[in-house]
Amino acid sequence: MVTISDRLHLVKHSITSEQAATLLNQEKVEKSDLIPGQYEGGFKLWEGSIDLAQFAAQTLFPPPPPRPSSHSTTTRPRVMELGCGHGLPGLVALLSGCEVHFQDYNKEVLEQLTIPNAATNWQLQCTTGTPATNKTPAPPARYFAGDWSSLSLLIETLQLSGTYDIVLSAETVYSIDSVNSLVDCIKKCMKYPGGKAYISGKAYYFGVGGGTRVLVQQTNGSSSDGSRRRMVAETVATFQDGASNVREIIKLSFAAAGGDDDDEDQ
Repeated sequence: MVTISDRLHLVKHSITSEQAATLLNQEKVEKSDLIPGQYEGGFKLWEGSIDLAQFAAQTLFPPPPPRPSSHSTTTRPRVMELGCGHGLPGLVALLSGCEVHFQDYNKEVLEQLTIPNAATNWQLQCTTGTPATNKTPAPPARYFAGDWSSLSLLIETLQLSGTYDIVLSAETVYSIDSVNSLVDCIKKCMKYPGGKAYISGKAYYFGVGGGTRVLVQQTNGSSSDGSRRRMVAETVATFQDGASNVREIIKLSFAAAGGDDDDEDQ
């Protein structure tokens, strides 16, 4: 059980390092949280995921309804969690009434952690105070496995590009390459002009060159991807205990349109 707020506690499943190594057929997973091109750390629950889930519960989403439903006559906000792992930030959105899409590099992470976490927490909230039944509707969620460049192509095929009101991501800016790839994917996902993204992580990841400070610097610099839809970044939360690396949450949004921006295709 993970405490998100006084009123929200999430159940999470867990996988041991040995089990993860077996699932991925990669013994190195027992000793490493990152194997480039094979495993991106999704089986581990990172500090930034809890930070972002707690921030989301306090700031972004209202308290969850007592009995959520997957059927609604109103339009649900659509949320994407990139590099989701356990998916705690996305679960906060899901239980508040959003439609949530979860992405992780490894399908094994989605199958063994994200989907069970979503199903368990949805079931618990749907049946709170009532006898358990077999009629609990499925959660309004979708799951995507693969890297961010593949996801960008897939959501375009599914006509989901530019449809996400909020994008969430935790502990995914650990290297320069990951920062650049993440920002490119966020641009594909987020609604223009009102979409927002919230990224949590360490200020610096020593030895690999990434971090939230790099994210801010790169985002607020000139666009290098040919897009005229420039994004801006600002720090909205900081966590420091004096004993470990500073952690931050960064908000990304589109800069105010100007010039020819409004004429650009989606």
